[in-house]
This record gives sequence, structure tokens and C-alpha cells, in this order.
Amino acid sequence: MRVNTRVAVRAGLPGMVISLVLPVFTSCDLWAAEPKGQKLTVDELVQRHIESLGSGETLARRRTFVMMGTCKNEILVGGRQNIDGTAQLVSRGNGINFLIDFARPEYNGEQFVTDGKKATTNFSTPGVRFPLADFLFSQRAILREGLFGGALTMAWPLINVEEKKPILKLKGTKKIDGRELHQLEYRIRKRGGDARIRMFFSPEDFSHVLTTYEVQISARLGASPEQSAGQRVSRFKLEERFADFRDFGGLKLPATWVVQFSTQKTGSTSLWQWTMKFDQSSENQEVPDSFFQVN
Repeated sequence: MRVNTRVAVRAGLPGMVISLVLPVFTSCDLWAAEPKGQKLTVDELVQRHIESLGSGETLARRRTFVMMGTCKNEILVGGRQNIDGTAQLVSRGNGINFLIDFARPEYNGEQFVTDGKKATTNFSTPGVRFPLADFLFSQRAILREGLFGGALTMAWPLINVEEKKPILKLKGTKKIDGRELHQLEYRIRKRGGDARIRMFFSPEDFSHVLTTYEVQISARLGASPEQSAGQRVSRFKLEERFADFRDFGGLKLPATWVVQFSTQKTGSTSLWQWTMKFDQSSENQEVPDSFFQVN
């Protein structure tokens, strides 16, 4: 079944108000050291993960890829909010355009754009960004590297390791929510930012189920030792969880993508959550270059 869908990009990036009409269809560096007793290698983990997505032919035939669905935003700590909207994730090569549209004056949504070399995020009001957009703007390497969105985008670095050349290290397994998951440390080779990046994979089929990004920023020294002692460290944590894997265009991809962003600052804590549920995908449609343009 083919459905013509008109999607208007209107989340606030200068020059990025674009409409897209789509027919919709329902060698890196490897650290050799491994934890004691672990037989799996980085090469094997990456290869098995790629195989979990689908055939090499299916991956290679994609020129553009679009995922569409719904998004629910909730503020779990530090406020009250529960609103629904739409989500659209467009990728081509290393380019990504991710849009959440809530059509609310108090929170119109989020938009993150990268061409693989530069990246930006939308403003809520002139000169001001929402918390997630502000964090990803400060850590633009996450967007440039193609990490955000995981295997949902064509820019996913684990299918482009020869180009991205990340520094990878196995960290054994870690129990998360009662499951033992393979843990992979990911370091961006150039202009990597401050985030400590960990990826987690299912031991059953090596699907990617979680990425965490953690950043700590120390306050500046005060004018005196007493003032410095009163300063605290600001902590930021971004989590991406992927679940409900289904067939999208011949690839096994997550239909559910949950993003949590938490901040701990002096005297305040917040936790925001976005739950995307994708039910439509499209591949090899014409997407204008301007869709990934970053001024």
C-alpha cells in the first residue's frame, strides 16, 4: 500500500522550513585487551550486530531512509508535562534530519540536523534552546558521528566503521534491567566532545538496545577556597533505549525509541523523556540537499 504523506518541517531552525512529500511503505582502531574470560572480540560484536540488521545487499541498496511515527513527551522529574506529537527521522549517507512536532506554543518540538561535518539544533525562542537541544548542541559530535538514533539512521557508525574510524573497547557484560548485555565503549576519533559513550547489545542476537552518554562539568573556581568548596559538579546523562524490533524495508529495526535526558545541577534535578513509536518507513525517495544543510 502506498500513502502520500506531506510532512512539514517547522521546528525552528533558520532556513529549514521544508516540506517533503514521500510515498510511505507500511577499519576502526580496536583495543585488544578484553575482560578476563571473555571470548567475544570487537570485530565479532560489530559483525554480528550488522548481521542482526539484515543482509548486506539490503543495507547497500538504501540511498535515503525515512522513519515516521508518534512521540510522547513527559517530564518525569522537575516539572509536569505529558503531550503527544509526531516524529520523523530522515537520513541520507551521513546526513540526518530528526524532527519532533508537538505544535504547542509552549513547546513546539525538537529538530536536530547534521550533514556529517556540522550539526545544529533548534531554538525554543531566539537565542534559547530546550534542555535536550542545548545539550546536543554543546555535544555536537554525537550528531556529527551519527550516534543519535542508533541503527535507525544510515549514518549509524557501526555500519560505517571504515569511514568513521572510532576507537572501540569491549567492557564485558553489564546487568541492566535484569539482562546481561554486552558493553562497548565508543570514542569519537576527532572533536569527540566531553561525553563518555557506552553502547549495549543483546547477547541473543546482538541487536543494539541502549546507548548512554554521560558528561560532568565542574564549576569554575571561586575567588577564595571557601567559595570554591561550595561549587558543585553539573551532571548530564542522555540515554537511548531501543525495543520492539520489526521489519522495516527488509531490515530488523526498533519500532520503539525512548530518549531520556537527566540533569543534576546545584539545587535542581530534572528528567525528561521522549517515547517514539514508528509504524511507517520509506527508502530511496528523493530528499533535497537542503534537508541536511547546516548554516
